[in-house]
Amino acid sequence: MTRLGLLLLTLTTAFGTPACVMGEDICEKDCGLYGRCSHSDNTCAAVSDEDCRHSQVCRVSGSCSVNGGQCTALTVADCAFDLDCGPGSPCKVDKGVCVPDCAQRPECKAKGGCSHVGSFGKCEPGSDDDCSQSDSCAQEGLCSFPQDNQGLRCAATADSQCASSTGCALHGRCYAFEGKCVTAFDPVCLNRPECVNKGACTIWLQSACQVGCSAECRASEGCRQNGACTAERILCLHDDSWCVPGVRCMASSDQDCLASLGCATAGNFRYNGSSERDTTGPRSQYACSRSVS
Repeated sequence: MTRLGLLLLTLTTAFGTPACVMGEDICEKDCGLYGRCSHSDNTCAAVSDEDCRHSQVCRVSGSCSVNGGQCTALTVADCAFDLDCGPGSPCKVDKGVCVPDCAQRPECKAKGGCSHVGSFGKCEPGSDDDCSQSDSCAQEGLCSFPQDNQGLRCAATADSQCASSTGCALHGRCYAFEGKCVTAFDPVCLNRPECVNKGACTIWLQSACQVGCSAECRASEGCRQNGACTAERILCLHDDSWCVPGVRCMASSDQDCLASLGCATAGNFRYNGSSERDTTGPRSQYACSRSVS
């Protein structure tokens, strides 16, 4: 037997078989990070609030109270240590975690951000109630939370919401269009097919572009092609500068028809109708039609 073998045999005989044992500093890392400072049953655990308060998880996420051997957030006072909480950004405890107390945060009153959304927690609108109590509802008419809302924003979904806002009173933004309040002559309609082709360039009836005056008709493709250059004279001002939106462009004179491309390419067009609207007649009565020689 070699010398080394003899030495090992001697030590084993004298002191028994060597065993691996945990040193006293085995929990040192867990203690500093997670407050798990005490070793028991081959595991490290937090046994006091004092352990937790000296840990990194307390200083970062408010997990400053012991619960079942772990450091968690149990009180609002714990959350005061959370880096995302503090004056102006109040938090509350939810299942051992500090989360934004959205109802108490400024974004709730300002823009309806009263609901805690997502595991990492942003304060966003989550219901009609969130939106209706907000400043953005009173000022901009953004009073509803649409069910298909992917952007998590309050929106204007009815003209009545816009009409009640200060934006309507001060700036004329009284009509709901694609989630926001706009003026009746908002440029949003100007590049749309219904404006280009039919003169429907005025906002009306929640997201609809309608004819608002004869100037819109005269600029339309329908006027150039078919002589539909005049807004129907129903609920229009006498000078035809503005009509209740919802009317349509029509031909109202031989001049409308003669200036059209249809006249130049298809023969002698003449106006087929009267100067006043006959509600009993067919709608075709207000179009340009081929005259009989």
